[in-house]
Parts: sequence; structure tokens; C-alpha cells
Amino acid sequence: EWAFADVLEWLDDAKASQLFLLLGGGGTGKTVLSAELLHRLLKRKRVAGWHFCRHDNKEQSTPANLLRSLAVMLCHSLKDFKLEGLEGLDEALVSADPKLVFEALLAAPLAKVAPPSSLMLIIIDALDEMSLN
Repeated sequence: EWAFADVLEWLDDAKASQLFLLLGGGGTGKTVLSAELLHRLLKRKRVAGWHFCRHDNKEQSTPANLLRSLAVMLCHSLKDFKLEGLEGLDEALVSADPKLVFEALLAAPLAKVAPPSSLMLIIIDALDEMSLN
């Protein structure tokens, strides 16, 4: 419970860093904690998106696919976040270039979105298992 309390305290602190990094050795429960945190914060509407990388699923864990996954979730969690009609949308949907995908599917649409009334979290689990090939 202390870990959940720490994350909630950080999330509610407008002056805190915008990054909360949870570190621990293999098998220490980081993924379980992330999944439970996701479950708890979804109920409070405090999660904008999430992605769980997996060493045994290289396709799911590429940077471009992670970014595409987050973009689709942001369409559902942020009122004004839209992908329709974006310049470069078709290319970004199939590209393996994370910079191109980020610019087209995240940076451009986010520039048009008003900040939410309360801070929201994006959870990315097992970033060290990201497939860079």
C-alpha cells in the first residue's frame, strides 16, 4: 500500500517531476504493482494510457507500436485528442520509425488538446524489455 500511496501523492503534487520511475530487480513485483495501479487509477479516471512491454512479444514491444497504442488510448481518454485528418497519419500507422510515429500520432494531436482538469498518468511497464530491432 505504501507504493500506491507514494504514486498518488506524486500524481497530486503539481510541483513534482512529470516522471515517476519505479525500479527493482527481476521478479520483485513491478508489473503486478503497475497492473494494480492501473486498475485503481482507471476507476478514478486518472489514466490516459498504458502499455506493457514483453520480452516474449517483440512486435508488441517495439517503440513504434508502443506509441501507436498510446495514441489510440489517448483518443478515448482525452476529449479533444483526434487522429482523424492528421497529416502523415497513413505513414505513421505503418512506420517503424519512432520519431515519425511520435511526431504524427502524439506531438501533433497533443498540441491541440487543452490540459485535463487533473493530472493523468501514462503507465509504461517493462521499458527495459523494449524491442529495438
